Amino acid sequence: PFGKEMPSVTASQPQLAIQAQIDHFRGSMAGKSPATINTYTESLKRFTEFLADSHTPSQHLADDLPEDILERFYQWLVDCYGRDRRATTGTYIAGTRAFFRFLARRRLLSPDTSFEQIKAGLQEVMGKGSYKTPRIDRRLPMVVVYVNNLPLPEATTRQNGAKRLEVLRDRASILTLFATGMRRAEFTRLNRPDLDDGQATQPLITVRGAKNRGAFFGE
Repeated sequence: PFGKEMPSVTASQPQLAIQAQIDHFRGSMAGKSPATINTYTESLKRFTEFLADSHTPSQHLADDLPEDILERFYQWLVDCYGRDRRATTGTYIAGTRAFFRFLARRRLLSPDTSFEQIKAGLQEVMGKGSYKTPRIDRRLPMVVVYVNNLPLPEATTRQNGAKRLEVLRDRASILTLFATGMRRAEFTRLNRPDLDDGQATQPLITVRGAKNRGAFFGE
């Protein structure tokens, strides 16, 4: 299907078959977070489906795949999910690209193909797509206005004091998410020490890959 005759897989080469390499790649992810492992697993399921649709059996050799294989996979994802599902296609591409990076490190790609070539071709195709810019829900500011206008109980009793804290907590949560663009998981991990040492308006938060970035709070 890719303009090459599929070579036979001998008993001395089973580790080079695509499905075997996918299994090997999964085994190398022990140090990844469960969310990352799940993302990569689902991405490779879609990639396997794409190969099946392309009449490429799982016994196909990894080093026999053409350098535009991820470009074709991307087009297949667009055909499956539509042009408005950019986040979905991007997630599956990212997981499969990690697999090809793994193949490159193990020198399992064709000698005539490099991971940089594969990545450059993919970026070229993804950059040319005529996609609609995701629209921002204009109701979001209304949520903020609603939370800001919730009546704040006076702490005259223990019960009222608890309700007052609940309203303040909810208000702070919504304002923080709206103003900073933090992910929910990042927000729930935010602790008081993250705001110490003069970081009250610009705390460091831990993002994916154990990296840090700043979040900016308004008044």
